[in-house]
Amino acid sequence: MRWCTTSNEEQNKCKDFKVELEKIDNATTPACVKADNAVECMKKISNGDADLITLDGGDVYKAGNSHIAV
Repeated sequence: MRWCTTSNEEQNKCKDFKVELEKIDNATTPACVKADNAVECMKKISNGDADLITLDGGDVYKAGNSHIAV
């Protein structure tokens, strides 16, 4: 599981999440992937370099139109 983040705050949350998740299941190895913005994260997901992202409503719309194959 690779969570793509777009800010230092998100990166810190991801790292904290990773620590807590490893306490529950040490076989899980989540990673935090940094990008400049949500569009770059969507590209990383499309390219297989990331798996998850937190999006706002506008970015969800962009993702639906540009990065999700139907």
